[in-house]
Amino acid sequence: MPGTADANILGRFYVKQVDVVVSDWRRGPDVLISSKSQFSSYLNNKNNRYEEAIGEAKNLRDRYPMAAMGYAYIVRDNVFDGGAFELLRDLLVRLRKPDGPFDATMMLVAEWKDSTLDLVRIEDPAPALALSRFFEDLLNAVMAQTPVDIHREIRARKRGEPPIGGFPPEEDAVVG
Repeated sequence: MPGTADANILGRFYVKQVDVVVSDWRRGPDVLISSKSQFSSYLNNKNNRYEEAIGEAKNLRDRYPMAAMGYAYIVRDNVFDGGAFELLRDLLVRLRKPDGPFDATMMLVAEWKDSTLDLVRIEDPAPALALSRFFEDLLNAVMAQTPVDIHREIRARKRGEPPIGGFPPEEDAVVG
């Protein structure tokens, strides 16, 4: 609902709180994104996280088969210890289409100082799970699953045409 902090979506089996929803009152959801975080015990919990993701996707995909669905996973930089990164990377890639239920998956690795909880950096650990790939896959799924007269401005931008009203001046551009 507009103005609320919670996005509770009725799935096939239960109501699911998702983290990001792009929806139209007439069409329903175009994009559903769930995020999970895990900061330790990666190997002990990988099967549970995978099963949760599969169940969540089934619940939402059955009710909204045309919605683009994304799964974002944030971990701490200790994921590289003990072989956990390779296993989680494999699971997240397998969750993505063509064989998995999600249109896009990503893994972000965060590092912070425990003493102050200050974020030091966030990185894309693998090209297949990078933030840019995640949004590209989501946009491509939305474009593939909606008629050409929907999301015209996004389609024009993907073709390289300037947005309505032009681009913001360089001094207003956000630096990454």
